[in-house]
Amino acid sequence: MSNVGSRATSIPVRLLALALLLLTACGGRLDAIEVPSNTNNNSATCQAQDYQAAVVAFCETQNPPAPGAGERGASCADDTQCSSGLCLEPFGSAAYCTVPCPNGGECGQGYSCQDSGTVGPVCYQGVCVYGGSDKAACVSALTAEIEEGCRSACTGPVNGWVRCLAGAGRLCGVEDADQACGAERGLLESCCPGCSRFEW
Repeated sequence: MSNVGSRATSIPVRLLALALLLLTACGGRLDAIEVPSNTNNNSATCQAQDYQAAVVAFCETQNPPAPGAGERGASCADDTQCSSGLCLEPFGSAAYCTVPCPNGGECGQGYSCQDSGTVGPVCYQGVCVYGGSDKAACVSALTAEIEEGCRSACTGPVNGWVRCLAGAGRLCGVEDADQACGAERGLLESCCPGCSRFEW
């Protein structure tokens, strides 16, 4: 085992169209969600259930399945239990399988490349929670936020924000969400007084 120490009430249609164009250009997965087709502006009334498929898809992305035995992130007792041959035990954390950092040091969302001190740079797990502590909490919280936006007659901003979230991939906190969907979130909060900045 490698023991290491570490550790507004309306939105111009043109602006929404531009945001969607940029999202598509950046690889957003618009085909992965379903949103109401009549929600280009606030003249349409939205309902939280209209976004159910998008909410579920987003929350599943936020809460991926547990890794299989021997895969990166799986619990381990020694190196032989990991496909990579690297069982990492950071101080204060349970041991888990890791892998050497790939070229460029990009370990992927939820991990960061750090020097282990013994076997060189490896991928360390980080805290990756956004929207709720698990899938059920995420669905509940996101549905409540959409309901608040719809009550405030913010259909356009709700639509833009949900589309952005669904195309952003996994987010590991508010900072990641700001980088991915800060503009869309700002439009929603400008329209919806009850939408909480601190939760999203």
